[in-house]
Amino acid sequence: MGTSLLGTRVERREDPTLLTGRGQYVGDVKLTGCLHARFVRSSEPHAKFQVDLSEAAAAAGVVAVYDFEALGGTMVEQRFVPDASFARGALSRGVARYAGEPLAMVVAETLAAAHDAAEMVVVDYEPLPASMDAEAVFAKEHGGGGDSPAMLFPERGSDTMKFRAHQEAPVHGSDETVVTVRMENNRMAVAPLESQAIAVEPHDDGKLTVWLSSQGPHENQKGFAASLGLEDSDVRVISPWVGGGFGGKGGWVPEHIAVARAAQLLGRPVRWLEDRTENLLSMHARHQIQYARLSVGSDGKIAALETHAVADCGGYLEIGGLIVTATVMMAQGVYRIPQLRSGGGAVCTNKAPTTAFRGAGRPQATCVLERVIDVAAAETGIDPVDLRLRNLLQPEDFPFSTPTGATYDTGDYAKTLLRATELADYDALRREQAERRERGDTKLLGIGVCCYVEITAGFGSEDYASVEVGEDGKVLLKAGTSSHGQGHETVFATIVSDQLGVDLDDIVFVQSDTAEVPRGQGTGGSRSGQVGGSAVLGACEQVLEDARRLASHLLEADESDIVVADGGLAVAGVPAAKLSWAELASAAGAASASSTAAADLPDRLLAENDFKQENATYPFGTHICVVEVDSETGKTEVLRHIAVDDCGVVMNPMIVEGQQHGGIASGISQALWEHIVYDDSGNPRTTNFAEYLFPSAAEFPYFEAHTTETPTDQNPLGVKGIGEAGTIGAIPAAHNAVIDALTHLGIRHLDMPLTPQKIWQAITAPDTPATSPWPSYAS
Repeated sequence: MGTSLLGTRVERREDPTLLTGRGQYVGDVKLTGCLHARFVRSSEPHAKFQVDLSEAAAAAGVVAVYDFEALGGTMVEQRFVPDASFARGALSRGVARYAGEPLAMVVAETLAAAHDAAEMVVVDYEPLPASMDAEAVFAKEHGGGGDSPAMLFPERGSDTMKFRAHQEAPVHGSDETVVTVRMENNRMAVAPLESQAIAVEPHDDGKLTVWLSSQGPHENQKGFAASLGLEDSDVRVISPWVGGGFGGKGGWVPEHIAVARAAQLLGRPVRWLEDRTENLLSMHARHQIQYARLSVGSDGKIAALETHAVADCGGYLEIGGLIVTATVMMAQGVYRIPQLRSGGGAVCTNKAPTTAFRGAGRPQATCVLERVIDVAAAETGIDPVDLRLRNLLQPEDFPFSTPTGATYDTGDYAKTLLRATELADYDALRREQAERRERGDTKLLGIGVCCYVEITAGFGSEDYASVEVGEDGKVLLKAGTSSHGQGHETVFATIVSDQLGVDLDDIVFVQSDTAEVPRGQGTGGSRSGQVGGSAVLGACEQVLEDARRLASHLLEADESDIVVADGGLAVAGVPAAKLSWAELASAAGAASASSTAAADLPDRLLAENDFKQENATYPFGTHICVVEVDSETGKTEVLRHIAVDDCGVVMNPMIVEGQQHGGIASGISQALWEHIVYDDSGNPRTTNFAEYLFPSAAEFPYFEAHTTETPTDQNPLGVKGIGEAGTIGAIPAAHNAVIDALTHLGIRHLDMPLTPQKIWQAITAPDTPATSPWPSYAS
């Protein structure tokens, strides 16, 4: 057998289809007689309402118009709802809780007719007070004082949920430097280039075929079936090419269920393609108000840390309410912290509900920790790198259990930090920074450092794969994960090629269709390479075991002497004694039909495998961002970004590097530009890409992406996740870099995004406070 492809830069098999425009998305699916849906959305952030559908129903080309009752009172069986009080209908049930909430739906013969008729739906509003300050709501409900408007869920008696890891309150010594940071992890748009998209075709037997832009067809199959009163087997979900997910397409939204119910009621296919304004009104993420209080001794060792996060979850407490628990759990980061307490809560406000987005709670934990570390460095006069080195957990500490419930598998945190500082030439950067300050240069140099650890494939992750060798010698590979840009086809095929000696061109990959792949958990939480890849590996090993037994019989050789040769199996040391995979698969079929065949010979070279990873893995790394801030205008330019990420064993450096680049771009973008804005009355102000800043490649330097390899013992590949790591490292690195450029001016913290106006105002404003008070509700 030739040299293994694993660990080499195998080019992505997916790219020719993408680059030539041959990929078929939901909008490309051809359906005879397909109708088009358009939603009527609330213009009020909080209001009781009634709708009059009569004029729209009589409009030309309109087939049906629905409100909640007309849609049969269809409720959404949601995947992540911590409390039944937050249950949602497929259309709103008389109370709008955010601007943009779907109140009614028009279904018409053409998209233009649907748009026109939607304008004819009359909505009578009875406005209610808008609740826009999540921290004020949480403080009012949890003993911290403050005031807030009327509740969104008065029948529940509370708009919040509280989470706390159970630790004793740290004691902060009088001889220690104690700093407190309050920061807002800004609300962002997930903004996939393909927005939400669904097409539903009903069948005469009552079953449905759903084409859905999603990250996990099988989980969506369950959600659609439960919401529509069907069995799972009655719903086929196909996710064709998907134009980005990033966590925002991990589940189903009310609009999906409304479209599917309409297709059921009308007996005709219905399609809905979300436009950009709809997407910017509804697919939001992040948004936490965070506090960290850190004590550092005179020796630069961390003595105690307290953190608290309040998640602004918008109009309904869904997955955004659960994401804050990941923030609470990952509070310790990469450091040895003798005393640690971490808590948090979730709050409903009259904004769009928040969903998962590239990191889902882990970036928030890293952001506030790395900010307070930098503030402590500035207050103690210890270099930010030196302060981190004094406190990092060491390789001999692993596995390491935190008091918040995480158990880190493996790590060598100092290795990535030292490598990053070497690549950046950190000491030279500090010298240049000092020289610029000394000569009064208006272009201020900032060097931002971030050390992070994150969690991937958490909470007992499992997935399916099957491998079958056909009589033509080709291998059919099926995966329960659902790639939407991550390169699964390439990586999984490489595993098959490595194990079976099959040419990559002879591997056929199938995914994202519940009729073709029996089960799977989809893609999210940076789980697919480690869990899906291990499932593929296990299936290959089973096929290889069966094939060796068959080859042993056919070649009259001891099974232990059968080895993988290019394109088949052979007897070790006897090159002529070889069978191709086509010959082996054909022989298996013939053996099954023969009454004289040995009883233990396989009748097919097929193996199905479900791999379950009992524990999460914990990737880590160090990012250093170098920026230049113009003190006269506040404009920031990113000069360099150096990333040293450790995702365990690197199966394909090219794909890992691509994931790093995408993550870094997303992280820097949050730190400097992206921000969903509402006014005080709850009206959205960022509803298109002219208002919501969305960077292009021109805004970034070349990313210097590197890796170290610290294998995990949690899966046979030694692999950890990489899809979100770049973002988790890049946000604080970029944030810290800008503040670092301003520290000599007495500025210790500014909230993201770090716009030119915000920076200029901080430079010109006197007496910027160094630290923030600790909130009474977090005690």
